[in-house]
Amino acid sequence: MGNTLEEKLKMKVEVNPFGTSYNPVSIARCLHRLATGRLFDQEELLRHPQDGRWISLEHHSGFSDRDRSNALAGINARLMAGRAFLRGAQHVFVTLGTAHAYVYSKEMDNLDKQRGEGEGCNGEESKADGAEGIEGREEKQQLRAKGARDGGQIVANCHRLPAACFRRKLLDPPRIVQALHQTVESIRCLNPHCTISFTVSPVRHIRNAGGEAVQSARSKAHLLTAVHEFLDKEKTSTSPRSASSLKAPLLSYFPAYEIMMDDLRDYRFYATDMLHPSPLALDYIYTRFVDTYFDNSSASVRFKKEMEGLQRNLSHRPLDEASSAHQAFLKKQLKEMKQLQAEWPHLDFTDERLLIEKKLYSL
Repeated sequence: MGNTLEEKLKMKVEVNPFGTSYNPVSIARCLHRLATGRLFDQEELLRHPQDGRWISLEHHSGFSDRDRSNALAGINARLMAGRAFLRGAQHVFVTLGTAHAYVYSKEMDNLDKQRGEGEGCNGEESKADGAEGIEGREEKQQLRAKGARDGGQIVANCHRLPAACFRRKLLDPPRIVQALHQTVESIRCLNPHCTISFTVSPVRHIRNAGGEAVQSARSKAHLLTAVHEFLDKEKTSTSPRSASSLKAPLLSYFPAYEIMMDDLRDYRFYATDMLHPSPLALDYIYTRFVDTYFDNSSASVRFKKEMEGLQRNLSHRPLDEASSAHQAFLKKQLKEMKQLQAEWPHLDFTDERLLIEKKLYSL
């Protein structure tokens, strides 16, 4: 959702400063950390047994580094930047991807390091069950049982650590409702007046046919049940709209998943993997999003019209880039962007402006 707002409407956005998170518990933990502002320390990083990079189970692999100090510095810099952005945000969109979570067991990790086993949480173990022996299998079963009793740590990213280090868990609706409540509380702690919109991702998490399709359907069902149960309990009244003309109440739900499942049922609305929405589907969902969150006031209508016109102009491909007519056209786009930004200061045309200026200076 954040990428769409940034690309289509040129709004200033901060897309999860921890990297992509899919399950509600990891999202809640991320926002709690932003609310408290507690920095990460070296003890919270792990050294990957295969490539030696330092990783955080709360972060995307893009934060990893061979130097622990560098990894920690990058993580904490994004944490503080995200905290500052959240404090001043007008709108927060929370996208729930899956109700499946991976629970990490450090004891299982230590056992596999000793045995040299495992390929990653999304792959099969490299050592056959028969090769590790009955004693080894029983030891793992005991540790998994202990991890189930102790709860373990739900992680945001497995980083291809050995599969035996994790236990896959389907979060039930009450646990998801609890996570959503924690998410809203954390956001309100920093920013009491922003609007919060929930949505369920239309992307299905299926690695193979059969049972995975059933598990994906169960996962989405748990998310949908939980988010509507949570919103029904909250019953937040609407508040006066901000200058951006968004018409949603302080808490709302956008049906991205339902639109994909009910409106876009043809093959052309799916990418080649048959799981992700195609560009055509994304455009359709974007149109529904704009219709949902922007009201019919004259300012909103004019904003949508001018942004759509600017997007068309920016995608224009001239026959002769060196012509005086095209140079005048580019200068006009710069002027229009300046006028739009003066009227709506939250817009960010930095990339587009730099690209046009580069074209002008190269002619």
